Amino acid sequence: MISQKSKNRFWQWRCFHYVRTKKIPIWVATLSIFLVGLGSLLIIFSLAKETAYYNKVNAITEQRLSLKSTESPLLSSRSFYMGFQPMPYDLTTDGILDTYETIAQHADLITMHFEEGIPWSEASDNIPYDKEILNDINFRVSQLRPNQKVFLELTPLSFTRNHLAGCWNEESERCTLWQNKSFADPTVKAAYLNYARYMISRFHPDYLAYGVEVNLFSVSNPEEFIAYESFCQSVYTVLKREYPNLPIFLTFVIPNENEKNTEVFRRQTAGITSLMPYSDYMAVSTYPFTFLPSFESIPTNWLSKMIAFDPAKPFAIAETAYPAENVNINDEKLGFVVNFTGQPASQAAYLKFVLTEANKLNAKFITWYTIRDYDRTWEKLRKQNFPAIGKTWKDTGLLSDDTEPMESPKNNRPAMVIWDQVLAQKISPNLIDCAKTFGNNYQCVKQTETRGKDYDSKTYNTYPGCDTGGQGYGVCTPFVKPSITLSNWQNTKVSLNTPFTISWQTANTSASSTVTIRLIKSPEAAQKQSIILGLVSGSLNNTQISFDKKTGFFEPYKKYQLELELRDLTTGLTAVTQTTKPINITN
Repeated sequence: MISQKSKNRFWQWRCFHYVRTKKIPIWVATLSIFLVGLGSLLIIFSLAKETAYYNKVNAITEQRLSLKSTESPLLSSRSFYMGFQPMPYDLTTDGILDTYETIAQHADLITMHFEEGIPWSEASDNIPYDKEILNDINFRVSQLRPNQKVFLELTPLSFTRNHLAGCWNEESERCTLWQNKSFADPTVKAAYLNYARYMISRFHPDYLAYGVEVNLFSVSNPEEFIAYESFCQSVYTVLKREYPNLPIFLTFVIPNENEKNTEVFRRQTAGITSLMPYSDYMAVSTYPFTFLPSFESIPTNWLSKMIAFDPAKPFAIAETAYPAENVNINDEKLGFVVNFTGQPASQAAYLKFVLTEANKLNAKFITWYTIRDYDRTWEKLRKQNFPAIGKTWKDTGLLSDDTEPMESPKNNRPAMVIWDQVLAQKISPNLIDCAKTFGNNYQCVKQTETRGKDYDSKTYNTYPGCDTGGQGYGVCTPFVKPSITLSNWQNTKVSLNTPFTISWQTANTSASSTVTIRLIKSPEAAQKQSIILGLVSGSLNNTQISFDKKTGFFEPYKKYQLELELRDLTTGLTAVTQTTKPINITN
């Protein structure tokens, strides 16, 4: 029913995620594709060892869960849909079908990620695709459930994120015509638009990503990235005009603050800034365990800092995961090293952190990479000498890989329990339906009056989308707009690389808020240029900053202005204050 080549496609694209970030030669990654095959099953641990292992895990889970947040792991409501990619735990028909069925039981969203390449020639001529491509698409469409939201991820970038994607039907002779094309080529834009239109017509997605982890491209191929910016502008403009009600966006990796003074960090950050105008959402792809040594080392603003790029746009987590077992990879050939101590408890702690932070940010959806470990899939690939990088995400499932039936409690990890508890909560109408009906300055406030009891219709009128399901009425009421003011700012001259303190006062804002500090060049100009100097918690009222000439942003004899933007993460409302006098920056 499903060809072996189609089965392997579920797997192949993920194995290139970090090959591309390490600037590995393309021929190495391409050669690895041909090594995929089948082998023997992984030896299963004994039941006694498994039972003892999970008894030990349960004893430490609660302690580890408290590391990132004092809130309960069980949210009373959620702003987001929750889903998985259908990564199979075994490269068999049963393994693939079981994966879809389990996702249907534990998610209200499914992410269909396509990274096999693009059928460039067929899409360009707008003719039917290769039979095997259609079989793959038809199978995935057949696995959609009526009660699931669909997140469709497409990308015109290669696995390595350094050039145009290859052909899906790579055996085609016509494929060679597309190998050296640029994103500046009008035929590339036209073909990709036809491909996106076709996939939209087949999957009817609720969310569409038309580019994946795109700021990596700004590092790997900065010259071609300029053409890619124009490509995104064209593709986004056309798709948005044709599908005005469909959220259309790009996904971004989160730059590592530990590399803040490097060219890689600056280019990744600049890549996000330049492409945000062509993205409806700030959607992130993040696997922090690949470069941060522990859960405790993840900054508390790991997710929230990303909203500073465009606070007005909704937030989403397009991809994430965290391992429950150790990850030890030292692949000298690929130059890829990961030594991470994974535990079910730290996985649960990370999931709790992600869920609670996403809720604070009113995220639209979350995709966890795989619902179940793929030990059996990996063992088959390993037998065929597949690069060790392929096992990076092997143990990130919320279910362990066991020969027991998928629904067996033995497979459950603590993170699966947390996931299901949050999934059971209703998606809160707060800021979603009230804002849809009345505008972004309104919130949904629960009232204590029960159904059937007399009440003042003017005070307790139930507005659309603001009904608490029989436990009381909710009303849409206006927020009090927050405010921010600078405190005693007198500086008109500031020296480069000399730290100074800036202070402010806020009002009418919740505990979950941020302050973004920007420097604006030539504020009197029609088109202002700005740079972000810092992002801090709104609970603070001062911070120390400095102007770093390494950014290349500062010029002599130019006038500058400081701008502070307060964003309440609970309400989504913002307030801005600026210095009234221009600042002269001296050496």
